[in-house]
Amino acid sequence: MRAAVLGPLRLHIDDEEIQLQAPKERAIVSVLALRAPDAVSSDVLIDAAWGAGAPLDAPELFRSAIRRLHAQMG
Repeated sequence: MRAAVLGPLRLHIDDEEIQLQAPKERAIVSVLALRAPDAVSSDVLIDAAWGAGAPLDAPELFRSAIRRLHAQMG
């Protein structure tokens, strides 16, 4: 996997560009790419996606976003 985060987020897997439409998913992938290969806590990723105004159900919404990302990436 290759990610470009300067300018628009571009994500490539096996030379195929993956389109991430949801802003929250783009935020999660950007933080993961910038911090690779280190582990990133879900709290940090939730903060990146929702900021200080995160809804009470942000952990569940985060898990849903991760499931969608896994599905998109095969």
